[in-house]
Amino acid sequence: MVYISRKIVYPIFVLIFAIAFFMLIYFVSFSQDLSISNAEFDFSGDKIVLKMDINNTSNHYLRDIEVIVVMGQEESSYIIEELGPREGYKFEEEFEITEGLKYDVYVKAPYNITKHFPLELDETTVRPVLAKVNLNSEMRVGEEYNVLVTLQNVSKSDISDVIWITTSEGTFFEESFFPRTVSLKSGESKTLYSTLTPISPGVVNLTFTVKIGNIENDFEHEIIILPE
Repeated sequence: MVYISRKIVYPIFVLIFAIAFFMLIYFVSFSQDLSISNAEFDFSGDKIVLKMDINNTSNHYLRDIEVIVVMGQEESSYIIEELGPREGYKFEEEFEITEGLKYDVYVKAPYNITKHFPLELDETTVRPVLAKVNLNSEMRVGEEYNVLVTLQNVSKSDISDVIWITTSEGTFFEESFFPRTVSLKSGESKTLYSTLTPISPGVVNLTFTVKIGNIENDFEHEIIILPE
């Protein structure tokens, strides 16, 4: 019977164990079975649309794939339950446009390296509609004045709901204010007509708001109202 010294067996055992352990760590921690291609951002009215191809390049199943979109303090998450071997998935989800211009997208899967790509949007994304108001800065009680509001879509997408809101401090005018909604194609301009009839003298600030989805852009116009 041949006996092998423990001094020889022990180092060999440790070496084999170490190699197996580090191979396991490598395959678990550094797997790149998840592939992302054709990632792009599009727009649908007042929403951003994230599109990309998510591919399983391995010969085994990938489960619980998570797509995370971080927008400042907000976060949206989407789950793909399963991708078969060599299977691809066309991901397409829309989410709200926020005031921020920077977004981070992460694609995660168990035992795979997290994919990350940032996105910085053009300023027209958060200010897709420009507004121009034509009205007198000085008015007189009892007289009616025309107000012209021109809205222009400067973005590359059609917008179905552009909400125009006028508010006034106090009760200086005869008219009641209410939101008005229009649709604008890319590059299109529309003019809204209304009137203002002062009923009390004083200095008043009108606040105009353009609202598109979660985006609101405000500006003020000061009017001096003279007595009759």
